[in-house]
Order: sequence, then C-alpha cells, then structure tokens
Amino acid sequence: MGRAIGIDLGTTRSCGAYIDEDGAPRICTDPETGEALIPSVVLYEDGNVLVGSIAEDSRAAYFEEVVDCVKRYMGIANWISGSASGDHTAEEASSEILKEVIRVARACVKEEVNRAVITVPAYFFDRERKATSKAAELANLEVLQLIPEPTAAAIAYAAENSHTATGKQTIGVYDLGGGTFDVTIMELENDACKMLATGGNHRLGGKDFDDRILNYVAELFFDKHGMDPRENLAFVTGLRSRVERAKIMLSKKMEEIVVVQMDGKVLEVKLTRDKFEELTGDLLMLTDVALNDTLGEAKKTAKELDYILMVGGSTRMPMVAKMLEEKGFEVRSSKAPDHSVALGAALMAARYTKDDPGLYKPSVRHYLDDLKISDCVPHSLGTIALDGDQVINAIIIEKGYPVEKEKFRSDFTTTTDNQKSVDVHVVQGEDKDLVNCVPVATYELTDIPTMSAGEPKIKVTFFYDASSLVQVTGMELQTKTTLTCVQKPLVDLVDIIDSPRPHHSAPQTIVMLLDTSYSMANSMSDLKNACLAFVSEVNLQRTEIGIVTFGSKVEVIHKPTHDRAVLERTVKNLPLGGTTPMGAAIAKGTDLLDKVSPEHSRVLVLFTDGMPTDSGSEGNSDHAKNKGIQIACQGLGNANKTFLDQISTNGFDAKVAQSGQELVSNFGNLARLIANPSK
Repeated sequence: MGRAIGIDLGTTRSCGAYIDEDGAPRICTDPETGEALIPSVVLYEDGNVLVGSIAEDSRAAYFEEVVDCVKRYMGIANWISGSASGDHTAEEASSEILKEVIRVARACVKEEVNRAVITVPAYFFDRERKATSKAAELANLEVLQLIPEPTAAAIAYAAENSHTATGKQTIGVYDLGGGTFDVTIMELENDACKMLATGGNHRLGGKDFDDRILNYVAELFFDKHGMDPRENLAFVTGLRSRVERAKIMLSKKMEEIVVVQMDGKVLEVKLTRDKFEELTGDLLMLTDVALNDTLGEAKKTAKELDYILMVGGSTRMPMVAKMLEEKGFEVRSSKAPDHSVALGAALMAARYTKDDPGLYKPSVRHYLDDLKISDCVPHSLGTIALDGDQVINAIIIEKGYPVEKEKFRSDFTTTTDNQKSVDVHVVQGEDKDLVNCVPVATYELTDIPTMSAGEPKIKVTFFYDASSLVQVTGMELQTKTTLTCVQKPLVDLVDIIDSPRPHHSAPQTIVMLLDTSYSMANSMSDLKNACLAFVSEVNLQRTEIGIVTFGSKVEVIHKPTHDRAVLERTVKNLPLGGTTPMGAAIAKGTDLLDKVSPEHSRVLVLFTDGMPTDSGSEGNSDHAKNKGIQIACQGLGNANKTFLDQISTNGFDAKVAQSGQELVSNFGNLARLIANPSK
C-alpha cells in the first residue's frame, strides 16, 4: 500500500514528515544534502524540471524559467506562468514540488510513499483546496485529508506536551509563514481539539517583509546612482535572496549589511532591526487586526486565552513575540516552528494507517486513537438567490459552523413543466453582496421526476467534508428520488449580477394565528412540528412570516421576518394557556398585514382545535377580506370545519386533522398551495 506521510506544502518552503520506528514524528531529510526544507521553487529548462535548492540557486541565471510562490495563485483559473518550455499552471508547478517532497520522503523512509495528509491555510477557499487536491493527483499522490495548518501545528504541540497538559485550555495559533498568515482560536481538552474561529490572510507572509527591505535598499541605490535595480529582473532575483538572509540575521542580531552591486555601481546599506521594524510595522499590524477579528468571532478576550502558540518561520522575528506579549498573551513556540505543521500532518496521516504494525509507541497510539478533532468552516457558504430585483448571496452555512455537519434547503423547485434539472449556484463569503463573494461552482441536479412546474419539492443538502471541501447533494422529497449532482465550471458572478431578471411572483407576508389555549396541552408538540414543516416549505427569500398566538390573551410572538432560524426558535417556544379569543387574533393579524406594502401578497393562516369563545371572528375575518387579505384555516380534533370554511377565502378549503402526522402534512401542503395558488 505504501507509507502515508504528512506534507506542509508551503509558499516559500515545503517539507514532509513521517512516523519513525519508535513511533515519533520526524521530518524527512534528504540523505544526500541533509536538507529538510525544500524551497518551493520550480525551474523549467530545456525540457527538464528542477525543484528545490537547485532551482533556487539557478534563479538569477534562469529567472524567466523559474516559477515560485505558486501557492498564492492556487485555484486562479487564468493564472499561467509562461516559459520557453511552455505554459504552466499553479497546480502543475505545485505537483512538481509535491513530487520532490515524495522523492525525499522515499529516500528517507526507504519504502514507497503514495499517500499523504496535506496542510493548507485555514483561510483557503474551496477553489484553492480543490486546486491543492488536483496538484496531488498530478503527482500521483492520494490525499487522505486536507487539514488546516494551525490545526496540524496544535496537534503536534499537544502530542509533544501531552504528558504535561491538564484540563481544558483555550489557545490561539498564530501562524506566520513564508507567504500566508493564519490565526485560529482553539480549545484543547485531554483528547479533544476543537476549532472555535479562524481568520487570516493567505497573501501575507515573510515574502512581504522581504519585499519591504528590497524596496528600501533599491530606492537608496537609485538615490545614489540613478539606477533602479528592480528594473533588472535577473538582478532583483539575486537581490531577493540577499535581503531574505538579512531579515533572518536581524532576528539574531541588531544590524546587518546588505550589499547592492550592479553595473559597476556599489552600495552598502546598514540595516538595523529598528529600521526593519519601522519598514514592516504596518504588515505586523495586519496580523494584529486579523487576531482581534478572530478573537471576536470566537467570543473570547485576550485574558481568556491560556497562551498563543507561534508557528511558521516568520514568527522568529522578535517583533512578533513582542507584539503578542504587549497585548497580554503568554507566548509559546514549538521546538521547530518551521516543522510543526508537517509533524502534525504526519500524526494525522498515521491515524489512517494505525493498524500498520510498529508505527506508534503505545503513548502516541493512545493519544492519536482517542483524539477528537472538530474544525469549523472558514467561510460562509450560500447560494445565489433573488431578493426583490437584486441577486444576493443567500447564506446556508455560516462561517464557524462545524465541518461535516449538514444544512439543507427544501424550497428548490422547477419553473417549467417536465423540467428534468435545476442549477444551484454556490458561493463562499460572509457578505450578501455577490461582489464580495467567491464562486465555488454551479451544481446541476438532474433526473427530476416528471411533474408540472413548481410541483417538485427539491431538498438540497450542503456541507463541508473533513477537508473543508464543499459537497452538494439533492433529493426530490415527494418521490424520494436521489438526484444526480454534476459539478459545472465556476459561475461568472459578474454575468449573473448583470443578467436580466426573470419574472417572479409578488413577495408575500404571512401571519400565522395559532390557538395555544389549554385545550392544546396534549397537542402542542404536534402544532410545533406542523409549524416547523410550514416554515421549511416556504421560500423565505420572498416570503416573511409573523406569528400571533391566542390563549389567555392575544400576543404578537414575532413580527414578520425572513429569518428561518428565528422563526424555528419562536415556534419551539410557543406559550400555552387561557381560552380562545379568536376574533381579537384575526384583528391583530389584520393590523400587522395592513402595515405591509400593498405589493405583497398577504395571508392569514389560522389554526384552532375548537370554536371561538368570543364574538367578532366572522366580522373581523370579513374586515380582513375587504382589505385584500386572504385567510387559510387549519384545524385539529374538534375544530368546526363548517365555521372554518366560512371564514376562509376562495381557494383555501379548510382542513381538520385527526392526528399529529396529518396536521404536519396539512401544514406542509398549505405552504405549497400558498406558494403556488394556481396549482
């Protein structure tokens, strides 16, 4: 089968890790060079592909053939690096880096390596995660799982210190690498690792700090010699290596000399640590902003964190620990911040091969076998929907929701007779405005049973799998038909935003008038289930629902809202008590609907299990009808169907259920009838 390893596929450096014969995680080192960190650099030259240090060392001579920092371009469909040997996508270049990691791992463990857990920035979108999987596929590598880099680092640190850990801890993982920044708030408790919130910037890392030094010394050189080194691509490639070394040295001492020599002109720049921190202070503040935002999402303060774990080579810059300590955090670092992500991935990979003999020592086996990992989704997931005349992101799964936990909508349907498929456009982002969202894909749900337009009831289930990749499934509920789901290319949000709007029926406002008198004591759970069924059937993109109860008094439990979660919570907390002042309830519902725009279709949904004990029901219902308000009645048990038919408007025949199951069915059917009154 082959060995499974962990891989940190980095922006500037990559490495692999494995579990050694003693059961400990180890970094893969090249037996020939002793190197563990492989530069994420690819050189395409004369039909050959060179990766790592040899490509990096050749960068100045073959700068037009070198591809680097491709992690920042993963998932960008139109990003292509051109060279004399042809065009190369970010996925293709990443696959070459993965092949080099595998080569080193094979030489290190002396056996086949064909499976891996690969780490990605926690803040990666679906398209970037899928691109990473594609790169692995091109490298003939099976991906066991994609896991967030902060999660991997926390696993490595927790395993390393499992013998000293006690009780529940809330920690932050501050991961500043060569090209990306992640911050994650987590809870650790014995054998559990739970992500509370994550944030960051996958285009911020050590390279950006290097660029500040490069620009600084280039401008000084220009001021002295009138020549800009940045205009010479071959030269600037070599200069970049020198400024990176200067940055590293400034973590160990207070000043470093950077020599710039071009076309016979020379400049020595004495760079102090203070000057470096002045040049890059705003970049550091960007990480502080992300940290504060993530703490807010986790509903935690700095004082509530036990410590912050620093991960990534760029956290060696002294100003990072200084900033965190000044904010009041206890700062900790793993023994090898450059390696901790890969080591954690190796531990996760070992879980997939835990039945292989000799891979764990008993203490590590116990820790990993019992470890429960709960990641949360990095971005909200929604579908493109109409809100009036505007197309919006209708969020289904909120950012921070647990991965592998489903959510669904049951209000998809067809618009033409015998329609066999529907498209579901899926996007990621926290904003309703599509301009601020990232497209995932269009999913075509096919094999819909033959029905009239609007008749199918299509349930679409959305979830993030263990790798935080988006998954979509569909079912036609009336026939229990599982629909075939075909992923189509990424949607063009600009085209959708600018496209002509199809005709849609008028928006609706519904007020539910619910009898919650004492006679309902044994049937309240049935009523709640019926109301939940009604809410689940309604398209809340164009319909708002309010709830009024009448028992000991008439009470507006909630004004009309589009918020499904609020409605479900309100239904679950319906009160009980009193008699049945039905006429007053009809008047209250009429008052609510009278405040709604006349462009709305307005409906009162009345439920009771008996006859009204007050006068005014007929007169108040006539008053509502005169205002253009429709009335639909539902009854239970001893409700008088003749009376309910009398106050109902045309097209809504009253229904009286004799069981809870029938009541749920009647409410569901009524919701569909209100949505499609011509059916």
